Amino acid sequence: MRELAQSFSKLVLWMSKLVLWMRELAQSFSKLFLWISELVLWMSELAQSFSKLFLWISKLVLWMRELAQSFSKLFLWMSKLMIIKLAPLTHGRD
Repeated sequence: MRELAQSFSKLVLWMSKLVLWMRELAQSFSKLFLWISELVLWMSELAQSFSKLFLWISKLVLWMRELAQSFSKLFLWMSKLMIIKLAPLTHGRD
């Protein structure tokens, strides 16, 4: 009977150690999933920052295109003005 009680005691001790180990394993998985969720959140924020950066760059490129177009119109207008101003001078040379 004593051996049976010792065996049962060892079994209960082993089961309590197993439960403790499983609890620690569950805590480790919980920490891992928390870390993964924080990583995903950080990656989401990083992606959002890159999205804002690319939007800003595209607006800058659009603005530069409009600026180049304005300069092109200005140079075209200046060329026409020069042709109009120089036309009477070169007209009499023929």
